[in-house]
Amino acid sequence: TPHWSFFLIIDEIVFQVKLPGTAADKPNVYPFDTPYEQIYQDLCSKDKSAYTQNGVLNMLDRNRRIKRNPEKFQTNKDAFNIILTCEGSLLRI
Repeated sequence: TPHWSFFLIIDEIVFQVKLPGTAADKPNVYPFDTPYEQIYQDLCSKDKSAYTQNGVLNMLDRNRRIKRNPEKFQTNKDAFNIILTCEGSLLRI
């Protein structure tokens, strides 16, 4: 079976990682080279219950087992079969 790889781009140019905060106007912002473990621990120290409830800690837990830190698409050297792009507002449903 063929192996398909894809990359999802949210917004056109992303300079930092933005994760939901405890309020819509207060995202948690981190540089791309911030390890997932550090982001996870930071959010646990801020409000573990809220970030568990909204699913952010579960997502970070999965990601930290796969790779060290978030990747910036523009610096990724992998080849992809499909690249999806969308505006960030599409995810704020």
